[in-house]
Amino acid sequence: MKARWYTLAILGALLGGCVSMSAYRDPESGPRARVRFVADTWDVSVLYKYADAECKTGEQEMMRLHAGSSFNRSPPRRLGMPLWQFHDNEAQEVYVTAGPFYGRFEGGVDAGLTTFTCKTPFSFAPEAGHDYEVRFVVSPPKCGVEIAEIRSTGGSESIRVPMAGNQLPPDACMQHRLRLL
Repeated sequence: MKARWYTLAILGALLGGCVSMSAYRDPESGPRARVRFVADTWDVSVLYKYADAECKTGEQEMMRLHAGSSFNRSPPRRLGMPLWQFHDNEAQEVYVTAGPFYGRFEGGVDAGLTTFTCKTPFSFAPEAGHDYEVRFVVSPPKCGVEIAEIRSTGGSESIRVPMAGNQLPPDACMQHRLRLL
């Protein structure tokens, strides 16, 4: 009996450590935009939000994403944005406050006997009432973030319009680039 309780306690601790519930809450009032965050990696990628461009204040884990099933991810979240073509674990749609958004994706992919690790800071200024997609792209040697506005072309059709100038300077968030996953 004692061994069974011990085994269940260890199993519960291990599984409990794999589940991630983000503390991020959508803004309920004020100007806001809808944003779909995407990470097309099989390994878990983590999205952090910051209050400043140097990633020194207000760090908040927003979500964990990856293509495929997992215990270690945020719960599925969709707001009905057009152009959805993702696994539920690969993308999440949330509301963010309009104006400057400072974030950092980190994750990696297994590449043979090694793991390619990528940590990418980014920023953009979503406009109230608009839809956006922020995609974390990790495909060795590529490591980056692609940001697009999702626009209606009239009727029921929509397109992704890439946004230029969305990357933070190379030295932004430098203290986080050296941190281990």
